[in-house]
Amino acid sequence: MASKNPKIFSFFSGVGFLDLGFEKSGSEIVFVNEIHEPFLQAYKYSRERLSWVHWRTSLS
Repeated sequence: MASKNPKIFSFFSGVGFLDLGFEKSGSEIVFVNEIHEPFLQAYKYSRERLSWVHWRTSLS
């Protein structure tokens, strides 16, 4: 049976607040794409330090 919660590919993620809304509604963020380094750092900070949700990204 397929999951009713969609998997999200997040392009132009910014600092991740839209992603947070998807996660709060039960979706899973499976890919994050952000090219602007300050936004990517804020995205990582919000997940690592504030412990909002577990996240995965293909960026190191």
